[in-house]
Amino acid sequence: MSFFPARADSALVRTQMMEQAKKRTFLVHRRGGLVVWSGRSRIGKTSTAEWLESEINDRYDPENGDAFRAHYYEVGELGRRAAGHTKQAIRALHHAPLGRLDEGVYRSSPPEDLAQLVIHGLRRRAIEMIFIDEAGLYSIEAIRGLVLVVDWARRLGHRLTLVLIGMDDIERTIGSNAQVNNRVADWVCFEPPKREEIFELIQRASAIFADRTLDDPSTVELVEWLEGTYSSLPGLILPFLDKADALIGTREPTVRFFSAIQSLADKDRNSIRAIVKGANVRNRRGRNGEAEVTQ
Repeated sequence: MSFFPARADSALVRTQMMEQAKKRTFLVHRRGGLVVWSGRSRIGKTSTAEWLESEINDRYDPENGDAFRAHYYEVGELGRRAAGHTKQAIRALHHAPLGRLDEGVYRSSPPEDLAQLVIHGLRRRAIEMIFIDEAGLYSIEAIRGLVLVVDWARRLGHRLTLVLIGMDDIERTIGSNAQVNNRVADWVCFEPPKREEIFELIQRASAIFADRTLDDPSTVELVEWLEGTYSSLPGLILPFLDKADALIGTREPTVRFFSAIQSLADKDRNSIRAIVKGANVRNRRGRNGEAEVTQ
């Protein structure tokens, strides 16, 4: 037996939601523009972006005038000075697919010049679609920088689509500014997979379900428990099933067995919270010497 854990099956289950996101994003890309993908954490937005990036790049053919390349990256939090966020977002857009931007050029150039520099680099590499994950961390000033790049792409004749990926925070940020909000060509709200899609996913991922079908009432009961407990979110269901596969042994998979595993996780989580809370109490004292509990 190997000392190391076996790698998980990386086979992708393409859901209807993924196909819909692809179709709607490609429709926008006929002319280029901004697309927003939003939805709960662990619902499949990142997996969809990584899949689509791979598909686009695998199919790229320089002899095909409609073909193009794509790039995916995840943003980091910007500094506190909102005044500099526009240029920082443009610099990140250059850094991810093209490499580091010269610091002297960055400091001395206005945002418009930096946007043109990005477009020239993307054109050289035939990159026309960029997936920007965790874009909800960006301020409205940073998103203005991305809008500026799309504007210059049109002026310079380079078809470019930026896909901003985030949770509800990105909707609030963009919605706070009518000008930016009106520049979004399409909003794609990710919904949880259907039961059949979830079952196909867990069949591939878990030995517990490998030989089961949805014709079996006990299997349906297990799937319903997973859907209810984890809100049909694949990113939460799969890690749970990894634990269940490791612990099941010769036991019969039942809802009671699944609940016991979940209870163990909740117990450990609550223990960690208690430890952290105790540390906060010790570290924060009021002027009168009494402990102040942090929330």
